[in-house]
Amino acid sequence: MEVITVFNKYFERIDILRKYTFMQYTDKFNGVGEFKINAILCDENLYLLDKNEVFFVAFDRAMMGRIDKVVKDSDSEFERTIEITGRMIKYKLQTSVVYKQQIYSGRTAEVVKQLVKNNMCVGSVGDKRYINFEFNIPSDRLSEMTQINNGQWTGGSVYDAVQPLLQQDKMGFDILPVITERHELGVQAPITNIQKWYFNIRFGEDRTKNNQSGNKPIEFSHSLSNLTRSTYEKDMKDYCNVTYVAGEGEGNDRTWIEVYQDGIKGTDDEWDAVGWLRDELFVDARDLQKTTDNKSYTDAEYKEMLTQRGKEKLKEHIVFVSYDSTVTNENEKYKYGRDFYNGDFVTVVDNELGITVDAQITEVTKSREGSREILDITFGYRSIQINERLRRKGVI
Repeated sequence: MEVITVFNKYFERIDILRKYTFMQYTDKFNGVGEFKINAILCDENLYLLDKNEVFFVAFDRAMMGRIDKVVKDSDSEFERTIEITGRMIKYKLQTSVVYKQQIYSGRTAEVVKQLVKNNMCVGSVGDKRYINFEFNIPSDRLSEMTQINNGQWTGGSVYDAVQPLLQQDKMGFDILPVITERHELGVQAPITNIQKWYFNIRFGEDRTKNNQSGNKPIEFSHSLSNLTRSTYEKDMKDYCNVTYVAGEGEGNDRTWIEVYQDGIKGTDDEWDAVGWLRDELFVDARDLQKTTDNKSYTDAEYKEMLTQRGKEKLKEHIVFVSYDSTVTNENEKYKYGRDFYNGDFVTVVDNELGITVDAQITEVTKSREGSREILDITFGYRSIQINERLRRKGVI
């Protein structure tokens, strides 16, 4: 059985979780995953019912989460059990607020770092908004990231500020405990207290079949026996291809601009936003001001700020296309955590749909029941690419 370590609210190790029967956690490359544990309610686990305590758990020594809910089931016909559920450790960005108005310029990773640092690492040890993060960003790939000019954020969660920025560049982030390894008699010792964290902003590696990066290609298909189940989903319910962004001002004097999805124009060409094919979105950007306490912006600079906000919001309203698969981790040729990782781009061959796609891994769900381990992988990719392939096949 995989060891699950329990910590108190100070991240001091309490114990390992005893007698659990089922474990599952989801790691999202650019999001907040969840976990679930079913355990026997024995004397060693009673402390988890303490209503005045906050508990954290660690899977695989590095994947951590906070326990949000514990439910006790004492059906007399069966063994008493507890169901433990919670969010993975990246939840902390959802419960941290962008305090007052903040303005940043730079490449995506640089701006994300500033948003996290100035709202979650304020002051020093012991201060109320201080978390000890050590930041790691891909400085050698800054040129591949979006340039953000005078981006403004006021209120809202840090997560809501940084997630769409990373999404538009197909980047993700990790929060991992800094663990000082100790070995006793050749055996890796359990995790002890945690005082520091890595905040990693990263790209996925290109491991597609025809990658030019020199990486070992990773391919999933039924014929290779490493793809056991697959689900394709296309959802256009929230799709919008144009947004009206309203900035400062009142009534008819308010500043409005029109922003389109990338590759879309307001003409009658194919794929463009006219008539029945025009799906509009309104964005209230009154928090973006042309004049702030520190600076006044030109008309062109202010328009660029509103355009950037519009593009960020449109990224939340794309055609949702996902490919969810159950992947066996027993195949020694391609093993998760050794040959490929969350966020990587790989090649997926679906013989039933007759398509081959280069897809990014966006979620990994690991489940364990007894000695059986299951790995569910969710792939996400650009809707236009998959739609074109499916159209040619007559699927849509």
